[in-house]
Amino acid sequence: MRYNRHAGFLREIAPFYQDLQKQLESVESGLNDIIEGFRAIPEGSFSFQQQIYQELNAQFNRAVELRNNLEFLLAAEWDNYVYWFEIPARADSSDVRLYAAPLEIASILASKLYKKLRTAVFTSATLAVSRDFQYFMHRVGLDLVEPERVEAVLLDSPFNYMEQVLLLVPTFIADPRDPEYSVHIQDFIKKIIQHVPRGMLVLFTSYALLNNVYKAVRTSFQAQNILLLGQGIDGSRHSLINQFKAVKNSVLFGTDSFWEGVDVPGKALEILLITRLPFEVPSEPIVQAKAEMIRRQGGNPFLDYFIPEAVIRFRQGFGRLIRSKSDYGAIIILDTRVVKKQYGRRFLDSLPIPAREVPNEALFWQKLTEWFANY
Repeated sequence: MRYNRHAGFLREIAPFYQDLQKQLESVESGLNDIIEGFRAIPEGSFSFQQQIYQELNAQFNRAVELRNNLEFLLAAEWDNYVYWFEIPARADSSDVRLYAAPLEIASILASKLYKKLRTAVFTSATLAVSRDFQYFMHRVGLDLVEPERVEAVLLDSPFNYMEQVLLLVPTFIADPRDPEYSVHIQDFIKKIIQHVPRGMLVLFTSYALLNNVYKAVRTSFQAQNILLLGQGIDGSRHSLINQFKAVKNSVLFGTDSFWEGVDVPGKALEILLITRLPFEVPSEPIVQAKAEMIRRQGGNPFLDYFIPEAVIRFRQGFGRLIRSKSDYGAIIILDTRVVKKQYGRRFLDSLPIPAREVPNEALFWQKLTEWFANY
């Protein structure tokens, strides 16, 4: 939950914070006295003298840092920061956490980092939006650097996507905002396994939908002896990926971190399902605050922030399938907004190959089975 300097809870906890501040200052004073005493002891007087002295200094610095951080978090007086707290989900836990994050890092990077560097290299397969670096450069402050210092190069992929990837958008799937959307996804995934049993990664944008679909298809998968792996359900990220690689025709449900950094070349991954366009959650504190800042500056949060961020994430998801020049497979986008909404063109234009719209199930299964039959 977000808060600011006028939040009522800050006044309520002020006496407790003042008491804690005094205790931390007392700890700092005591550690400082011990450190001063150590300095008066001749070197080599006892074993591990230097290590103990270094540890005392480290603990003193930690105490100072803790007090300074608490002061910063509870003052909440910087307008270019967003402040929020999270309370524990379990009733028996008192693990309340305070957070603060800058709303804009461009000017910080430009003044504190770039001016001190002779050279910096930014490289990624997903820096551009619609083959343009402007959004990235603005976000990280490169547009504040002298133009003659900045060079941008957009290179084509070494992969032959036209030959290696079938990209389909089944337009007969319900809109993601439809109450029956989850049921459509469940049925669709069951049918894919029947028509083309292959290693499949399904990317979700929420744990709620992932868990819902997982529970609905689990029994069917077990009956067919198909390994189903769910993020947050069946083990750690590392363990899930290893099992997915090892077991033929297994299915992995992932969200968040599985949109990037997953490297599964070969036949272990031949079908990639993207369930929804990866828009950020508007109610998240940082996202909400950034949207408000853009609106104050006269911009449009949806066009200027939500879409570019989602396009970058979308391209990262697309990149999970083809990891080598010999990989082959199909990518299926189950969010029909990419073809039914005007902004959907920005998502499709960011991909290296055109998408094929498929209006009915019969034609879809025909295209998919023919694609793999030729492989």
